[in-house]
Amino acid sequence: MTRHLLTFEDNGRAHGDLLLHLEGFERRCDSYYFALDGGVLPGREDAEKVRQVLRQLLRGWRAAVVALKSGEVALLPYEFDDECSGWLRVSIGDDDTVEVLPVWSRLEGWAFYPSSFEESLDRIGPTTPVWSDLPPQLMTRGQILASIDSSIAGASPSQG
Repeated sequence: MTRHLLTFEDNGRAHGDLLLHLEGFERRCDSYYFALDGGVLPGREDAEKVRQVLRQLLRGWRAAVVALKSGEVALLPYEFDDECSGWLRVSIGDDDTVEVLPVWSRLEGWAFYPSSFEESLDRIGPTTPVWSDLPPQLMTRGQILASIDSSIAGASPSQG
């Protein structure tokens, strides 16, 4: 069974309810800025909106991973905070091996919408690893796409 990469666990608080899971790395994040996303269901701030924004974010992740060519890097946001944002640095090698490493950017989480993160890519600036001793997770492109697809399916209302 493929594990979800990013999961929404509705706790009714918009804090500590998103879980990023990589081998050897788990991070709890807040859905607060997902609820405030003005690009999806404007005026609402409920769990269904968070799920819709999460699905949109994950579709953007999927498109970025599919488009990666050997030697290229994609940055995929997962954490949106007041003073910074957390991203997955995804790079691909000649053999379709993918390296995934969580990194920080000084780009504030409120400065862009999760549903349209692609518009912020030119503003990310330098990134730093979340933990200096955390090695990149290695997987195939098929494995990361399956994990993203599982996360999209898991964000559906019936799974919430």
